[in-house]
Amino acid sequence: MKASDFVEFTGYVPALAQWQRICEEYENSQLSVQEFCEQWVGNGGITKCSEETAWEIASLSKELEEYRSKIETYELNKVVSDSILGAMLKFLERYKERLDELEKMVNSIQL
Repeated sequence: MKASDFVEFTGYVPALAQWQRICEEYENSQLSVQEFCEQWVGNGGITKCSEETAWEIASLSKELEEYRSKIETYELNKVVSDSILGAMLKFLERYKERLDELEKMVNSIQL
């Protein structure tokens, strides 16, 4: 069965995975293309495929939101980590300055 014949007889354009299943169903039937398409529509094929597509869209939308959330969390953690790293570097600079001051004091006492 050609995709164009299926679309012509049913008025429905299936997704690739749906098309593959439809072709399997057709190959396992003893019906002509037109008879198969009429039976497929009559048995709720369009409704089933539409519901499947809607479920897949909802599932992918949920997955996308989860990834967005993970990215936002990662970015927030990166900002926090960068802030902590910045604070640690400032502390180390002050610590080094203080060590330098103490070293000068020790050296001045030893003279």
